[in-house]
Amino acid sequence: MLYTEITMRITHPFSPSIRKKIIPAILAHSKKEFLHTLSLVKTHYPANRFQIDVLDGKFVPYTAWCDAKKISQLKLKHFDAHLMTRATHRQLRAWKAAGSDRIFIHYEAVAHPAVFLQEMRRLQIKVGIALNPETSPSVLRLLLPFLDAILLMGEHPGYGGQPFRKGILARIKKIRQLAPKLPIIIDGGVTAKSAPLLLEAGATELASGHTALSPFEKNL
Repeated sequence: MLYTEITMRITHPFSPSIRKKIIPAILAHSKKEFLHTLSLVKTHYPANRFQIDVLDGKFVPYTAWCDAKKISQLKLKHFDAHLMTRATHRQLRAWKAAGSDRIFIHYEAVAHPAVFLQEMRRLQIKVGIALNPETSPSVLRLLLPFLDAILLMGEHPGYGGQPFRKGILARIKKIRQLAPKLPIIIDGGVTAKSAPLLLEAGATELASGHTALSPFEKNL
């Protein structure tokens, strides 16, 4: 029994109840790495929505392999595209064609967020906005009519593995007051220890890459 408990503790970073709230995030630097990580997601989180991280080297200093045209050939469904990019309408159309049914753009990455969000809605996709840690939740007030979900960064985009910021709990609560019914996704700083705190504060989903998937690397 002890061996089984230890094995489960190593294999599964989150409890069964929290595991249902996890959105495994794929951040890959090659097609091979992308397919490998996707196989981990499909094996260990088969019922979960997942997220593809899109980095352009401009909005964030790093790039990722996220070729929407090639990914469309995989016929994937039920996934988020998190655009950590200088978002363009061309990108939106490409990720919709790739199968994404919920796309997040960064508030900080577009000149006129309200106008851009309205354009997204015309594409008949679920519209999401992402906020960096330093961006005040108050900017959401005028955007709420156009939103289907809010993504709150627990760390600066493009830099994985940063320490958990306790201040995010107050930010979640403030956003929950502004948007009582909208999904709130936390991306960054999600661990087995922080996950219950984030959910208790009002988050509904937790995006996690390394913590969610690294324990399974040797068990694929």
